[in-house]
Amino acid sequence: MKPDNPPAFPPNAGWRDLDPTRHGMTLRDWFAGQALVELSSLIEVNNPGTYKVVASFSYQLADALLAERDNHND
Repeated sequence: MKPDNPPAFPPNAGWRDLDPTRHGMTLRDWFAGQALVELSSLIEVNNPGTYKVVASFSYQLADALLAERDNHND
């Protein structure tokens, strides 16, 4: 079972788009972005192959954070 992945911010918080079906960035995306900040030092500028590896690892960390978050929401 996948962990809960709610919006990272309240829906339409500060946005002019009031479409209730659009929720913006998910918590998974937020976590991955935060992980990427730390992992960006691993990116080799002249080696685009590292981009995919670091991006993939960022989302793996985000998934682990969501799973751990679910473990503590009892």
